[in-house]
Amino acid sequence: MKMSIAEHGERKARSFKMLLWFGMVSMFMMFA
Repeated sequence: MKMSIAEHGERKARSFKMLLWFGMVSMFMMFA
């Protein structure tokens, strides 16, 4: 159970990082 929870958290963090990076890139494109 602990392992599955940690795995789920890791996946969530990865998707969040990707979203944040995408947002930064889109913002840069808008201002560039």
